[in-house]
Order: sequence, then C-alpha cells, then structure tokens
Amino acid sequence: MMWNPFAWPSAVLITGIPPGECHDRLKANVRSGWSFDPSQGVTGMVGHRWFRLRQVILYRNSFQAVAAGTLEESGIGTRIRCAFRMNLLVQAFMVFWCIAGVWVSASLVPMGIHQMRYGAPPGDTPALGVIAPFLIFGFAAGLLAFGRWTARDERAFLIDFLRTTLDAQVDL
Repeated sequence: MMWNPFAWPSAVLITGIPPGECHDRLKANVRSGWSFDPSQGVTGMVGHRWFRLRQVILYRNSFQAVAAGTLEESGIGTRIRCAFRMNLLVQAFMVFWCIAGVWVSASLVPMGIHQMRYGAPPGDTPALGVIAPFLIFGFAAGLLAFGRWTARDERAFLIDFLRTTLDAQVDL
C-alpha cells in the first residue's frame, strides 16, 4: 500500500449497541460547529449512519485529523468504520502548491542552468533558478510534516472517544 501524506491508518470498532443508539450517543457527546474550548472534547457532525469528528484544540491546525466514519449494522450490534484524514480543502491546496511548484520549477531550472552556463545579466541570481524547486517543495514538505506532527495524537484521542462513548472495542 502506498503512503498517503494526507491520511492516517483507518480503524474498525465493534460495539454491542444498535446503530440507532450509537447515533444518539454520538449526537449527545459531539458539539456541533466550531469550538476552541478543549473541555468540549470533540466537535463535528453526526448523521443517522455517518459522522465526521475532530478534536477541539486551543489553536487552529489546518492539518488536524478528521475522523470520517460510518455506523453499519452487524449481527452483534454495530460495526464502526473510521477513516482518518486531514481537511479536504487543505489536501486540495497542498496538491495545488505542488503542481504550481512543478510549473514554476519547469521554467526556472532551465533558465537558471542557462544563465549559470552562459552568464547572467547584471543583477540576476542564476543559482536561484536551480535552488527554487528545493525551496518550494522543501517548504511544502516541512509544512506538512509540522502540521502532522502537531496532530500526532489526535487519531488515538478520537478512537478513544469512540471507544468510551459507544462502549466499543477495536476490531483487529
């Protein structure tokens, strides 16, 4: 399986509670809308057979883990399938940044090499054309790494929230 920089490993939980009661418990324990009060625990949206949750934190982290899950009826109660990813708009922005980086690099690198080889006009910095791609992609990779590092414990927090709220066990 290929590594996805925008997602964390998914999880499956099992509970003896029926899906309707799981929905009611989630609805009662998940704050809807935005909140910066960590005592609120979890905020998000809960539908009849689905949910989208995130941990409440004191700051804004665009790379925060979002738990997107479904409640499926099983023979013993409910199977909770949960995928962890970052916000879709952030994913789109990062893809755009990398595509723009390729586009800029495709024009700057040949120009920089040409100027280094045949001489640059006065005031130009030909090495910048060669270094720019490393700066563009280095910044994107550093931003992604830092954002994921700040969100490093959120997947475990959300799984624990689901386990306690729904009396569930992780299905291995």
